[in-house]
Amino acid sequence: ISSREYLERGILLAQRESYHEAIENFNQSLDLEPGNADTYYERAIVYERVGRDALAREDYSSAIRLSPDFALSYNNRGLLLSRLELHEEAVRDFSRMIQLEADNPNAYESRGRAYAALNKPHEAIADFSQAILLESASLGFDLNTRKLTLDDGLSSDSEETDGQDLLEALGSQYNASLLALRGQQQLTLKNYEDALSDFDLALQQDAELA
Repeated sequence: ISSREYLERGILLAQRESYHEAIENFNQSLDLEPGNADTYYERAIVYERVGRDALAREDYSSAIRLSPDFALSYNNRGLLLSRLELHEEAVRDFSRMIQLEADNPNAYESRGRAYAALNKPHEAIADFSQAILLESASLGFDLNTRKLTLDDGLSSDSEETDGQDLLEALGSQYNASLLALRGQQQLTLKNYEDALSDFDLALQQDAELA
């Protein structure tokens, strides 16, 4: 049996929640191919699921050492570090992920959460705002022309709009939690009008946030 086959078996076992057997297969895969970043990454995920955070962190780091542009490893290690309240280190991982995937809104959201935990509201707001803008682009908003692109590829004839008008136009489609997170940071800075606007838009989308 090859290293790849052990890896694939491990992934399948992990999906079935047979975590200890999955780890055994990943170990076998690494015995045959110790330089495989994917195997370290997959084993790290399983280590997290069984509560072995130190080993998970080591494996994410090994995956990054072997494959320095492995964006998901930076993301997962950053989330692990955040959960362990190592927020400064988490910010560095999310920043690296943003370098690799600049259009990924999740990376900005995660870094924003880490900044918020570090009591850096300005940085958190900037990241939450960027995540919101990236989500707007995925919904068909052209950030260059400031117009909505319809499903048929045509652009709307609406006038150009600033960021807040955009939020009001698309607020019902946005991630409510992002708006609420940004509102909390605005509140920290005593930007009461901006905070109220974000909370209102968040509630329009998800009344359960009340």
